[in-house]
Amino acid sequence: MQIFLLSKQNLELSKQEVLSLTNKQDFMLIGNLLIINTNFKDYKRLAYTKEIYTLLFISNPKTLLIDINNFNWQKIYKTNFCLRSHNAKGFKENTLAGYIWNNLKNPKVNLKKPKTEIHLFFIKNKVIGALLKYKNKQKFEKRKPHLRPELHPSSLNPRLARALINLTGIEKDKLLDPFCGSGGILIEAGLIKLKPIGYDTDKIMLKTSRCFAFMVTSLPFFFFVSFNFSPHFIHQIFHCLYLAK
Repeated sequence: MQIFLLSKQNLELSKQEVLSLTNKQDFMLIGNLLIINTNFKDYKRLAYTKEIYTLLFISNPKTLLIDINNFNWQKIYKTNFCLRSHNAKGFKENTLAGYIWNNLKNPKVNLKKPKTEIHLFFIKNKVIGALLKYKNKQKFEKRKPHLRPELHPSSLNPRLARALINLTGIEKDKLLDPFCGSGGILIEAGLIKLKPIGYDTDKIMLKTSRCFAFMVTSLPFFFFVSFNFSPHFIHQIFHCLYLAK
């Protein structure tokens, strides 16, 4: 079981992004923790997930100390550990860590760069024990529209653009944006190793998107120009897809 720590910026969007990529509909949502039975590993695709964990146990404040003592910590322990507690009321972090310490052989603590980072989330009447697997350190902010060579008022925030792609559930394929503008969606598609294809009527916008795409990724981008939406517009789009094979 995996736990996805979702961004509260848009909880519903964060949840749907994960469900689309994992292709799962059975889940448990506790606060902003999304718990799913999945082997999903392409963590770097996610835009609105902050961290990903392995679920260790679900307890409650009354039985927490018993459950900590009964858990096989040696099974997940590697080299050293630290414990992080969230919203713990009535419990001291160092005291909880002591219970884990007592259940390990030759334990070592590393608070800065632990090999085993354990988290306890206190949410309402539940305590969720989790082992950290991934922290989202992607720098979406460096690709924000105002940092591009040319700014356009309709430019998408990179994090949102990534999430919109993920909502499609696409894995490895071509992605066509027939009104690509400054290329926000195409750039995010390229960064997650899809094959992006752009189409727009505005030469200036296409020039902008080419320039910024070159700045952030070395993957090939395909841009096509149409000056009017003739009855052959759809045919042109599919022709572009054919040429990009």
